[in-house]
Amino acid sequence: MNNPSLGWERLDTVFYRLRECYSPLQWDIELDEQPVAISNSAAAIAVFNSHSSHTSIDIFSGSGVLLNSIPWLLSNGQIVSMSWTDNEELLVVLQNGTIRKFSDLTSEFDEFGLNLPEDSIVQEAKFFQDGIVVLTNEKKFVFFSSFSQVPRHFTLNVDSIDCWNILYSDRVLQLFVSSNKSIHISTLTTETSVKFGQVITGIEFPPNGSFASLLTPDNLIIATSDLENLLSEFSHNFKHIRSMQWCSNDAVVLATNDELQVIGPGDDSISFYYENRPFIRSQNDGLTVLTQSKLEFLSRVANFTEETFRIGSTKASAILLDSIDQLDRHSPKADENLRIVKPNLVEAVDNCIRSASEEFDPQWQKKLLRAASFGKSILDFYSSEEFVEICNNLRVLNAVRQPEVGMFITYAQLLNYGHQGLIQSLIRRRLFLLASKICKFLSLFPDNIYFAWAKLKIKSSYNTNDKELSEIILDKLAETKRVSYTGLSEVAYNEGRVELAHLLLDHEPVLENQVPLLLQMGQDKNALLKSEQSGNVDLICSVLLRLYYKFSLSQFFILLSDSTDVSIGIFKDIIGSVKPDLLLEYYYQDDQLIKIAESNLLQDSTYSLDAETKRNRLLELLKAYEGKKFYENDVPIIESHLKLLNYQETLTNKFNHSFVAFSKIETISELARLDDEKLTETQKYAYQFGISSTQLYHSVVKSLAKSHQWDKLFQFAKSKKSPVGYELFFRECYLQNEKRQAGLYIGMCKELTYKARADLYLKIGEYRLAADEASKKKDIDLLQLVKDTAGSTNVGITRLIEDYVTRIG
Repeated sequence: MNNPSLGWERLDTVFYRLRECYSPLQWDIELDEQPVAISNSAAAIAVFNSHSSHTSIDIFSGSGVLLNSIPWLLSNGQIVSMSWTDNEELLVVLQNGTIRKFSDLTSEFDEFGLNLPEDSIVQEAKFFQDGIVVLTNEKKFVFFSSFSQVPRHFTLNVDSIDCWNILYSDRVLQLFVSSNKSIHISTLTTETSVKFGQVITGIEFPPNGSFASLLTPDNLIIATSDLENLLSEFSHNFKHIRSMQWCSNDAVVLATNDELQVIGPGDDSISFYYENRPFIRSQNDGLTVLTQSKLEFLSRVANFTEETFRIGSTKASAILLDSIDQLDRHSPKADENLRIVKPNLVEAVDNCIRSASEEFDPQWQKKLLRAASFGKSILDFYSSEEFVEICNNLRVLNAVRQPEVGMFITYAQLLNYGHQGLIQSLIRRRLFLLASKICKFLSLFPDNIYFAWAKLKIKSSYNTNDKELSEIILDKLAETKRVSYTGLSEVAYNEGRVELAHLLLDHEPVLENQVPLLLQMGQDKNALLKSEQSGNVDLICSVLLRLYYKFSLSQFFILLSDSTDVSIGIFKDIIGSVKPDLLLEYYYQDDQLIKIAESNLLQDSTYSLDAETKRNRLLELLKAYEGKKFYENDVPIIESHLKLLNYQETLTNKFNHSFVAFSKIETISELARLDDEKLTETQKYAYQFGISSTQLYHSVVKSLAKSHQWDKLFQFAKSKKSPVGYELFFRECYLQNEKRQAGLYIGMCKELTYKARADLYLKIGEYRLAADEASKKKDIDLLQLVKDTAGSTNVGITRLIEDYVTRIG
């Protein structure tokens, strides 16, 4: 194997290398002047092919294998530009302002419009992430920040345009327009200008957006991206430059019809020559070069790789690598090399591992990893995590770099992609077996692979009947347990395969996920059944309401009657409470006389009805209950309500105040408020309706306190001994902020301890009486508490308590 450094080219103090990825390419197409779009990492290449008998957009892999051919009619419009998003969606910009976004490397597309005026046409387009900026023939700039938003316009107005470009950094989009030896920088809110002494014919930015390369007819200028500082200037001899791109963030590459010139920060440059025109695309870690016959990758040689491979290098990693050759020759020099590099052995191992990740040749990868393994085997402590990770990733990379796959991804690009991103790319290419093997190797879940395979199977199996196809799919999906059968069922339904949709949906383990699709497919009865089986009350309510709004009332009630008691119960309890009229309609439809009577009474209870109407409702319900053994315990309750209603009617006439809307206990409270001082009628009512003395006292005391009838409350307290004590009287007065009234009842609280009475006195500020309670029991601690509560400013209380303490001794 030749040393990789033999293909390096020095540029100032660093090295660059141009490496073949695929040669020759497996296509039969002429690039020439056709629009060409190279994706990120060159895993997909789109070419507008107008030379064949059928005009088309052909999509190839990096090795030139045809992935898809999208027929293109001239009536579709003239293509201005094409580009790829990070998710391998092909964006095609047409002259009439239409944008088509092709997904998953297929012919399926979404179409967007820029809403241009009738006479406007698109002349040029630039792309950023999921957005696009176009230049019209009216020198107007229109852009999408994302394809879900309305097109917006830059306000910049210039007379002429020499060149333009965009920079998207830190979520800010900047427009750079060269006009009349000046560059105008515009955002949505600001505009600035920078003057130059010469015409700028090209503007490009590196992937990190830190610098700008400005092309003039004679020179290349490197500046900071804000154009405030000019860093270097290089004279070129090209009359016709086809393209200018950055090689990562380090060097600028100028492309002509047969040459690439790489220009570094200083005055140095290196050139590469071609027989055909090279197409170039900047990458985060280098530059992709596409020609008629091959795909190449230009990149800067990393420092650790340079130390390892540079001829004559005495760095530790170079010596460690040489040890492998010595081992293969069974030379004792291998051990000698280890002794030489032992002080720097960790660095040598690290550099060999990282150099392996940079190499494309599997033989050199293996040799470098052998060197690393040999070195770390004599280290006492070394983490093999990076070594194992790079070994695994290189095995994956070598698999996808095969020409039949055509994804020549670098190690840095893989880290940017992520394993899941790589799997998705393989799925888009329908390489399900390879994707599955990689998932198994990396211990990833393969669910999205199985889902994509089943989805494609449904869409492409035209000649297989639904039952047979479902068996094929279910047999394959038995290998995984995390696939969404609901999603596959929806695909089948959208493809018009209803039976297949039902067969797949039956295997969805989460019943809640089945219901929305069943409703969408018109399987209303089945949707209601599945929601019942799920036990999710909210879901059942949602289904019932959707069916209520979908069908006529009679159809809805028929569907409800055919359901289980679960749905009927939820309809009555939840929906019926919100829509009582709907519940009554259901009872009429089902001839449920008892429920009709109950529902009428329940609805009437929410309104203030006259006694006669309420009596009729109760009599109606009593009649419905008669002879029904199930309701025999409810009959006395109805009769008790009738008795209460009759008595309330008597009270209404006597006091000229309606009692009809009150309950049994509420009637006591209202009656106590209106009754005489002796509460004669109140106590009579309590006796007739069997209300306990405890309930009576609680209701009367609360009612009189709230209505501030203090004299009547005091008379009630003295009328006879309270069965609930007198703390209740104190508490209700205290809640009304009537401390004087509350104090009248503390002395009556004989059921309380002296400490509890003292506490009540303290609450209303009667410190003297609290002190008396403590003095009677000779409680010095309580006297001290009263003194502290009263405060030192209350001189009289302080002296009184000191006197009590002295007497107690």
